[in-house]
Amino acid sequence: MERIRKAYRNAVRTGGVNMRRAATFAIVVLFSLGAFAGCIGGTKTNPADAVSSFQIEDFTTDTSIPKPEHPRPDFQRSKWMNLNGQWGFEFDPANTGETEQWFVPGKHKFSQQITVPFCWESPASGLEPYFRGEYPQYYALQNPTYTGTAWYQRTVNVPEEWKDSHVLLKFGAVDWESKVWINENLVGQHVGGYSAFEFDITQYIAAGQDFTLTVKATDPSDTNPEIPRGKQGGIWYTRCSGIWQTAYMETCPEERITGIYVFPDVDNSSVSFEIVHSGGAEVRVSAKSPDNRIFTANEKICSGKTKVALKLEKQMLWSPDEPNLYDAVVELVGKSGAVDSVKTYFGQRKIEAKWAPGHSPQDTQDVKEQYKYIYLNDKPIYLRGLLDQSYNPWGIYTYVNESDLKYDIQKMKDYGFNFLRIHIKADEPRRLYWADKLGMLIMKDVPCSDAAPNYPGAQSRAYFEQTMRDMIERDFNHPSIFSWCIFNENWGLLLPVPLYANPEMQSWVVSMVEKAKALDPTRLVEDNSAIVYNYDNAHTPAGGWHTSTTDIFSWHFYINDYAVAKKHLNNVVDNAYAGSTWGCVPGAVQDADPLMNSEYGGIACTDGNKDVSWCFKYLTNEMRLHPKICGFVYTEVTDVEWEHNGILRYDRSPKDFGYETFGCALSDFTGADFLALDNPPGERLALGGQVTANPHFSKYSDSEARSGDLKWTLTATNSLGEKMGKLASGSVPVNFGQYTVTKLPEIKVTLPGETCLATLLIWLESDGKIMGRNYLNYHVYIPAESVSKQGTKTIVRFDPTSYSNASWNEAGPTASNQMVPGVSTPLMAPSYATSNPMGGSGAVWGYDSGYFEYSVPVPAGLSLQSVKSIILLLEASGAYGDFNYQTDASRHQSEMKVKINGVDAGGVLLPDAPSDARGVLSYLDSPQVLLNAGAAVKQGIPLYGSYGCKVQVKVDGAKLGEIMKSALGSGSLTLRLEVGGEPAYCNGLRIYSESNGAYPMNPTIIFE
Repeated sequence: MERIRKAYRNAVRTGGVNMRRAATFAIVVLFSLGAFAGCIGGTKTNPADAVSSFQIEDFTTDTSIPKPEHPRPDFQRSKWMNLNGQWGFEFDPANTGETEQWFVPGKHKFSQQITVPFCWESPASGLEPYFRGEYPQYYALQNPTYTGTAWYQRTVNVPEEWKDSHVLLKFGAVDWESKVWINENLVGQHVGGYSAFEFDITQYIAAGQDFTLTVKATDPSDTNPEIPRGKQGGIWYTRCSGIWQTAYMETCPEERITGIYVFPDVDNSSVSFEIVHSGGAEVRVSAKSPDNRIFTANEKICSGKTKVALKLEKQMLWSPDEPNLYDAVVELVGKSGAVDSVKTYFGQRKIEAKWAPGHSPQDTQDVKEQYKYIYLNDKPIYLRGLLDQSYNPWGIYTYVNESDLKYDIQKMKDYGFNFLRIHIKADEPRRLYWADKLGMLIMKDVPCSDAAPNYPGAQSRAYFEQTMRDMIERDFNHPSIFSWCIFNENWGLLLPVPLYANPEMQSWVVSMVEKAKALDPTRLVEDNSAIVYNYDNAHTPAGGWHTSTTDIFSWHFYINDYAVAKKHLNNVVDNAYAGSTWGCVPGAVQDADPLMNSEYGGIACTDGNKDVSWCFKYLTNEMRLHPKICGFVYTEVTDVEWEHNGILRYDRSPKDFGYETFGCALSDFTGADFLALDNPPGERLALGGQVTANPHFSKYSDSEARSGDLKWTLTATNSLGEKMGKLASGSVPVNFGQYTVTKLPEIKVTLPGETCLATLLIWLESDGKIMGRNYLNYHVYIPAESVSKQGTKTIVRFDPTSYSNASWNEAGPTASNQMVPGVSTPLMAPSYATSNPMGGSGAVWGYDSGYFEYSVPVPAGLSLQSVKSIILLLEASGAYGDFNYQTDASRHQSEMKVKINGVDAGGVLLPDAPSDARGVLSYLDSPQVLLNAGAAVKQGIPLYGSYGCKVQVKVDGAKLGEIMKSALGSGSLTLRLEVGGEPAYCNGLRIYSESNGAYPMNPTIIFE
């Protein structure tokens, strides 16, 4: 498995900076990318020593089989056998295996081996070479196309000590349809790709003896749109077929427990257990608190289902901040005295939707100011979430080990998020266990099919309803789950007549919501996580629409334009109130349900591999200005195959957001408390002068602070890339409310009257603790003379697009709409103009190897004989392929050589081709991408946050003499910037101007 991981990582990275090579050049490079550390999985920790029979297994040190941990820590018997590992395997495209009796031991020789429990499309299955050739980096291009039947077979030995027990054969999930044989006997079959199932195989086996276990799995997937598949296949991601969750056996008595449902009662400091069983005489329940206090109760059985209540003194509540879990043991005592014992656990917590403080009908008569929040344990909780596709490049739908199961959740919690929306997938129970244990709230989507025909009697309805029921029943006891989301963006609700215009389908959706609430009255249920585009336009059938039964009113948007996003959010908030018909199916109205964004982003799924740091910050900031919005779901946790808008790369290596350069961190924009600024994230100004920042404090933490000091500093970088120091600072005492957004005093500062990039850093401090931080960027652009004097220095600036000659290898990874060399222009047109509204310069770039050459006239009146040195200043980076990808652990280095009048002036290994929030000038110079009804209207996408490092080359001594000698004759300097040599260091060259990148400077030559 580590071989697969390394191959994948090597395919997407080129390694770190070669500092030894860089040190050989006589050149100064000023570059601040911060530290990068890639990490595929969390650190594996050994299980704590068992303190009692309550202990739930976190990790195991058994490495002989994959995923050796018990797959159901919420329903775990002590005597069990993991059946993961190597099985015989065969594809059956003609579906002849059953007729030919492949299930009979020895009847068919299986030609392949597969590693269970990984789908046959995954590298972890061991079938990777069959599907993917020798290069796993092509996983996104070689999406396996096989749909149909495959067979699994292995030999199993039954332990001698199981001779007096019943044996249950269990499968966590097999996608989609399965039949199971023991030896020659068909023991059962199951339909459903996300559901656990089991068979009592006692009559087919004998203790101490081997048996042959055969599974036939059929996954028609794309060929049958009625099957719930989530984002498998179609236009989305790799399919998941066959066995994809752990297969195992457990022993139990004849009279056994078949289900456990836990109902916490926070108001009464108690918990109730509903135990479903076959027979028995008595049920006993024991629970252990996180501080090791024991609570017990027992009840005589009722027919088929028995309830047992425990009073919990000094109850310890579960929350993301304190994820306290109670371990429990449920025992069914049979009539014969045999005991079936099942370990489980639970969290004491309460979820509900209630009026926001100060916003009930009793508090205000303004219906638009009456709204609800989601409450956890009687307190409003601001939901800071991420869309979680729960895919990975190794196991596809299945995480390859326990560390990986834990990693995503722990990493997102470390970043400051407190909830995940697991998207259209019934995830592995152990992943939910880690959400419970680490304290991550979960919204669970019901898997569906995007193109399912939906009408009375349709098979798709029966499949969907069973999938929903199975998921809710299996995952009922996970305290992390606060909501079930029944439909997503009208998926499965469009055919034959879309939901909006289909009253019968609307009634069916209502019935599904009511059924979910009946199955689980302890959680919130959302009917249809709704797409946004139609909310801003006329009601059309394609949008997602809510019914009156929803507990949460959510919406989606993907907009990458500050003004458009601001207008959109104002529209959403203004139309969300009790009685409003906006966003509802005909006949339905809103009921002041919690208004939550359930998907957003600036880079939508089809927008390519671009930086998300800029849009994540300003879009999140805009939402936090609105107290009516109770939470958000950013898209998404990781990149997924061809989709590149994650917080992490698909291989779980981190992306760099660049906020630290401006005094902030990612966690400043993900916390319960948020310092929001009612300003554009950056502005380009023709002159200096006074600007005003409008801070607001969105406070939803449980902190008791109600006052503090609002502080700020103004810093800047000038047109030579030099820090200008602290230009202004201040502080003012402020008060703020709880569970609301408080407008704070305006901050006015005066910007410098020269070209510079200024940063206004603002923070709120209370009792020495920083409650929130944010910043604004200002580009002051005042056209400078091409030649200027500064003391004894003569400064010559030139436009990087004004090269006199250029030649670049066109065989590089260039997009069809890009020219070689390229210029930052609207729509990447083959023109040398720039999109800068202030009339500044554009950037220029070339791919692979080549050069740019500039003819720089010697300033009139400059005595070359008196020049002691020449200094070249410029901002430069590599120009690797799709150069707008966000800065990450990979490095696409370019070796740039500098020649002046043919004299070798040195060279530098440019560390990367980065793109993140530090490329603020590129963002201010770039027309945005607008989304209208789901279709991208591209007004120009030049640089998207790309920037370089500040390069400084100084020439003096003998080399200066050679240069000056030739300049005397020509009256100019010929500057050549070249990339060539070793292919590993030929990753193109981009030269930035005063209008883009990270420094407000054109390439500059200083004569001194």
